[in-house]
Amino acid sequence: DGGHIDKFESRVKDMRELMGQGKPVWITEFGVVIGEGQLGRFTALSESDAAAWYVRFYTAGLANGVTRFFPDAPAFVQREKIYVTYYVNKLMETKLGAFTDAAKLADGQYRFTVNGKPVYVLWHGAPADLTGPVTATDLYGNAQMLDASQLAPGESSPLIVEK
Repeated sequence: DGGHIDKFESRVKDMRELMGQGKPVWITEFGVVIGEGQLGRFTALSESDAAAWYVRFYTAGLANGVTRFFPDAPAFVQREKIYVTYYVNKLMETKLGAFTDAAKLADGQYRFTVNGKPVYVLWHGAPADLTGPVTATDLYGNAQMLDASQLAPGESSPLIVEK
């Protein structure tokens, strides 16, 4: 089923405690199975659900101190087809690659500081202090300007929001 954010965050925190806060944390074999059915003990996700999974898990990992991800190649490309997950990887690097601070505000609500400005990644509502005009980018890279009160992120439709 792709796992759970709280378990992932807990494991990353455990690794940081074991290794010390100054050591980099690299996550290898990072990804999900795309398609239908089961592959061993893994349940396959649709391409769009896998892309949303990457947004959520990259976000949680980065906010908890992961410094590098090594995704599984089959989650990006298979038989000359490039999946949306490949582009999500690039989108996350573009939007959060230069972050200097990160905080989990609530379940499914994270704030990063990028070039001195807040960038939110949301999939469970929006924080109360996020108001006024914002730019919301979906996992396909489509950006739109709207009022923060109109944001409607979800687990399968996370948003990257910039003030």
